[in-house]
Amino acid sequence: MNCRNCGAPLDEGAFFCRKCGTSVPKQPAVQPKKTLLSRLKSNKAALILLAAGAVVLLLALVLILSVVSCSRNRFRTPEAVTEAVLTALSNGDSDRLCKLSRTSEPFLGQHPEAFAAGDTPHAVMQGYYRALGESVRIRLLERGGNRLGLGEQAETRFVSGSEIFESNRSLDIDATQYAVTSGPLTVDGETVASIQIIAAELDGEWKLIVVYISDVN
Repeated sequence: MNCRNCGAPLDEGAFFCRKCGTSVPKQPAVQPKKTLLSRLKSNKAALILLAAGAVVLLLALVLILSVVSCSRNRFRTPEAVTEAVLTALSNGDSDRLCKLSRTSEPFLGQHPEAFAAGDTPHAVMQGYYRALGESVRIRLLERGGNRLGLGEQAETRFVSGSEIFESNRSLDIDATQYAVTSGPLTVDGETVASIQIIAAELDGEWKLIVVYISDVN
């Protein structure tokens, strides 16, 4: 820094010029640059906005996850339904099977005579799939395998509701058509049972109706 009068160099912190005696004006202290964190701490409004943004982001993430979870029960093809069933059976996830086959509750509700006192369609369905899942788990343990599949003889047929249900009463749903996938159930390629998977097309999407598994004749 130089003297404003004579231009001579000034000593750091000097009050007067050594050459001409002119007073040196007091320099303002250099303020340190504020970091983003220090600015936020000094600005409560910014902190509130930041917290609100984080909450909105978290809620959006929860919403996205819930939508994805719900969409897991909707399928574009009956083959996708079959794959979901085989995955649930392989994992021993009977609760997943119940969620997949919610569509069968209206049909079960048409046959209250098959229920024990106090049972509901959902309770009956839960009991059925738990027993089914346990029988499949035993087959997997016996074979020492861990992956279920369908044999080469498996096929998918598209049928009407009256071809599926003996009473000719279709489900209490507006199904466009039904698909019946049947054939050998395999564990790592070895046949262990026969399986039949019935799905219904509703508004362009396929949903599971019921799964049947029986011993090979």
